[in-house]
Amino acid sequence: MRRYLHIIVFSLILSLVYSCVYAQKGEALKPLNYNPVLANKAKEIKAKKARLKNQPPTSTGTSTSRPPLHVPFFDDFANDSSVYPNDTLWMDSCVYVNNTMCILPPSIGVATFDGLNKWGYPYNINNDSNGLPCDTLTSRPIDLSNEKSDTLRFFIQRGGNGEPPNGPGTDGLADSFLVEFSDTGTFTYLDFKGNDSVVHNLTYWIQMWDTIGNDSSSPFWQVEVAVPAAHGDTNFYRNNFQFRFRSIGNPSGNLDVWNLDYVRLDDLPAENEDMAMCSSTKSLLRPYYSMPYNVFFNSSFNMNTCDSVFLNIKNNDNYPGGRSIFPYGYKVIDEVCNRVLVTYPTGNPQAFNINPLQDTILPIPVSVPWTNVCADKDTTAHLLTKTFVHFSLDEHQRNDTAYARQDFNYDFAYDDGSAELGYGINNVSGGVAVQFNDPTSINYPDKIWAIAFHYNTGEDASDPGIGEKYFNIKIWSQINTNGNDLQDYKYVLYEWDGQSPHITDTLNGFTIYVLDTPIAVPDTKTFYVGWTQATEFFLNVGYDANYSLIDNDSPNTNVFVDIGGTGSSWQTSSLPGTPMIRAYVSTDSVKYYGIKPANKIAGGFKLYPNPSSGIFNLQFDNAGKYQMQLYNITGQMLDQESTSDQASSLDYSKFANGIYILRVINTGTGSVANKRIVISK
Repeated sequence: MRRYLHIIVFSLILSLVYSCVYAQKGEALKPLNYNPVLANKAKEIKAKKARLKNQPPTSTGTSTSRPPLHVPFFDDFANDSSVYPNDTLWMDSCVYVNNTMCILPPSIGVATFDGLNKWGYPYNINNDSNGLPCDTLTSRPIDLSNEKSDTLRFFIQRGGNGEPPNGPGTDGLADSFLVEFSDTGTFTYLDFKGNDSVVHNLTYWIQMWDTIGNDSSSPFWQVEVAVPAAHGDTNFYRNNFQFRFRSIGNPSGNLDVWNLDYVRLDDLPAENEDMAMCSSTKSLLRPYYSMPYNVFFNSSFNMNTCDSVFLNIKNNDNYPGGRSIFPYGYKVIDEVCNRVLVTYPTGNPQAFNINPLQDTILPIPVSVPWTNVCADKDTTAHLLTKTFVHFSLDEHQRNDTAYARQDFNYDFAYDDGSAELGYGINNVSGGVAVQFNDPTSINYPDKIWAIAFHYNTGEDASDPGIGEKYFNIKIWSQINTNGNDLQDYKYVLYEWDGQSPHITDTLNGFTIYVLDTPIAVPDTKTFYVGWTQATEFFLNVGYDANYSLIDNDSPNTNVFVDIGGTGSSWQTSSLPGTPMIRAYVSTDSVKYYGIKPANKIAGGFKLYPNPSSGIFNLQFDNAGKYQMQLYNITGQMLDQESTSDQASSLDYSKFANGIYILRVINTGTGSVANKRIVISK
């Protein structure tokens, strides 16, 4: 009961913060504009097609159509290596196969339906209306000619970690989820002259079941749709039967989410003799998902490691008294050395009983021999945690195993790299700060050499807000939460004025900002990374809804929000997840680890005085050709000029008092720096 209560609580949180996007000021969440995982997959597919375009075919045989499938038909989307459905079972690939958009599925992996196409972009970005066709998942033809009483069964969930589908509006329309069966044959109809016309081999879809949204998320529930012997003149028991699922909603984004799982078509009893993993284990670290290799291995392991591996298991069988699992456990594998570091069970473990149709989280003690971990040539480490469950009568063994990667790269990260929502604040002024604690001793002078933001603005330069959202990226040594000090600026270690969301040069969806001069981690070993904004807009930073510091419903106390914008009113976030902001820290000499120099934010100039009555002096650190562009805070370019002098002056006295953004571009290297300037006459 406690775990299903989480779905209700999270649904209430989503409803509240969605309303904040359009109403009151403060923290807010909103659906994704696009899906970066699918967008990156699309790039891979297009690149592969381009490579194969001019290559000769590998065979000269004639292609043939696939033979029809047979019952039992089953797919629970478990451990699929692709983000698309299994093409041996399904005709199309519109839905997103994942394990992050759902909450407590029957087995690991679901198919998510929303308003994004197979490439991760909206079906229609300009049509923000409900009641329109969105995702579809269609089975391949199935031979039912020797069947007579089959049933389609599946589990469905409204919302999950995404925006829940809407209930009936003032127009009576609601988002919906449909099941349709195919009718294929020859049809006769009257043409416009009143004559009979015949159409051969036409597929016609008949709606057999539907459900509607209700503006809130739900647990998974099972649906049974019998395949009738006849439906009017239609005979479903033929050799090319098909079924499909369709979502009806808003086609302009990651909206009106439905999660589908455990699809089954057969004439067998409803029982499922199946014990399944529902999700992979959490990180082996705490409170982080990943840490810099050099930082972790120069600190006390006990400070940042978990003492348990968690098995999330679901008994999908309704057998009275439950079922026992034996054995169950995990392996932690070093992928660099290709060896097992630690395994469970050892000795003589006991069987564990799970009640019918119940899920449980089973903690198992773990102690990784960290000193045996191997580093690769880039001074990183990569572990794989394999969790598993065994049930002697198990019908579906593919869902018995789950995998979780544990990477030690160069950054502190709370998030798992997958954004379920967008995060921001709605304020005339305000800020967000994420706290990081470096576990090394004061004898290790760590340096912060880069930070990273995950933006949900998509990759289209015409995306609303691109170039119009100006904010300041900051690193603080501390933030003021007691309300008695208005001088927030004295805690700022580093600041980039006048930034806007970047849509290029991203690493796994993250934009990397490399400091022109690395800065030392404070002696307190605590620092904060985030942003402040002086105008009202929604920045739309990635938000990992699956992160939990304490439990799935408790606020994340490592995130702070300045609602007033004074720097003296920082408050703990009210949300349980985490904004996707990372900090790159190194104990040894700073390296850029293959990150392109173009990603480095150029800070090689001085500008003074600032504020000014309109005349500003520029002093460049290095000779070169530079272009200076002046923007107002709405993103309109007001002035542009170039220089090749190391010392130059800018006359902006003709412009009114106010805040402006000066963009300085090194035309030789392409590096860009933005500086907020103030004209005050």
